[in-house]
Amino acid sequence: DSMVKDLKEETVSIWRRQGRHFPRYDPPRRLFRPEKSVPEFVAAMCTEGDEVQGSIVDFRKLRAVADPEDLKILQQEPLAFFDNETGMRSERVLVAGEMEEDGSVILDLRDAPRFEAEGQAEAVSAFKRLGQLAERWKEDFQLRSGDLIVVNNKRAAHRWPSHAKLRLVQGTRGADQWQERVIK
Repeated sequence: DSMVKDLKEETVSIWRRQGRHFPRYDPPRRLFRPEKSVPEFVAAMCTEGDEVQGSIVDFRKLRAVADPEDLKILQQEPLAFFDNETGMRSERVLVAGEMEEDGSVILDLRDAPRFEAEGQAEAVSAFKRLGQLAERWKEDFQLRSGDLIVVNNKRAAHRWPSHAKLRLVQGTRGADQWQERVIK
């Protein structure tokens, strides 16, 4: 996989953490990459056209407003997701990671109605409530051609509209190659 990708026009507007479940990892057996393989940041540059509206949701804010019991359930009960657009079902994964030293929790959000959560009813309900909180606490922003935004991929999910003309760069802390590729 290249560290620099153009976001294709047919890509739908969904919550994502670049490299976790987009692009697909090993379909049809696995769609999610192991967390240790997920890049720590993603940078997006608006490359052409009109303004692009994006959204970001900070996992620390979600943790602060979420029911602690919901997070506990999502840290213990894995869910699978059926993608109504592609007809694919993901493997079962934990939606909420363990709490980090700074109090943050890594979350894997999926947008309804495209993705249907499947699993224990209590976990599915907790996931739906978390999704509602994400919509309530998201922050919208606009990028114009030439604007750049860098997102900590371990602390936030991001979303772009399907028509966005963006160039995405992903990498890990300490990686030497990303700077060369951003400059090119």
